[in-house]
Amino acid sequence: MKLRSYQLRRLAVALPDADPLRVGLDDLAAWLSAKDWSAQTRRSARSAARQFFGWLQLTGRRMDNPALGLRSRPAPPGTHRPADEMSVRRIQGSADERTALMGKLASIEAMRACEIAVVHTDDVIEDLVGHSLIVHGKGGKTRTIPLDDEIAREILDRPRGYVFPGRIDGHLSAPYVSKLLSRALPPGVTGHMLRHRGAGKVYAGTGYDLRATQKFLGHASVVTTQIYTPARDSQMRLGMLAAAERAVG
Repeated sequence: MKLRSYQLRRLAVALPDADPLRVGLDDLAAWLSAKDWSAQTRRSARSAARQFFGWLQLTGRRMDNPALGLRSRPAPPGTHRPADEMSVRRIQGSADERTALMGKLASIEAMRACEIAVVHTDDVIEDLVGHSLIVHGKGGKTRTIPLDDEIAREILDRPRGYVFPGRIDGHLSAPYVSKLLSRALPPGVTGHMLRHRGAGKVYAGTGYDLRATQKFLGHASVVTTQIYTPARDSQMRLGMLAAAERAVG
């Protein structure tokens, strides 16, 4: 819902003098084509426009939905883009303790910015071998993941409440978390690349268990997890050698 609202605000800024009841297909096509957006962002904007103008049509405010004429283009598959280890060490060792903790949650626990923003001290729970963290993910879904001991101590040492307090809803926003991470990282390295790095480490640490990694990352589909966990030539060779073993006896 927040993403859809954001895209519609973008549209309103791009067409400040346009009446939503009179916006045409050409207006929408120009809005989408003039932006230097990724394919995923463009697809999100197109979807938001279709739903908004569909609502106008459904409620009788318009007779048509001009956004239906916007052509859909399949988004290219994502690629694994992990942050380099020097960048990871840089942010984990940041003098700003808040940013350093955000960096650890992204690069070790492979959490999204929106998940980091809402971490609460009550989300840390004890388990049989240490601590786990209740992660509040997309779509109101929650998952529980193992929590690094050092990160657990840092969270529990803070006053009870949101770990990253803010003025809106009591915690920082996801965009602001992303901004803080980007500021502390070298040019070209983003907070989401820290999540990619964490995902790759988790994948290797589980013995290349795709389903376990999917659960850790909170992906609804294993197809998404595959973006974060590319096939490795060394693993394929090990698989071939295992298949080539001759039966004994």
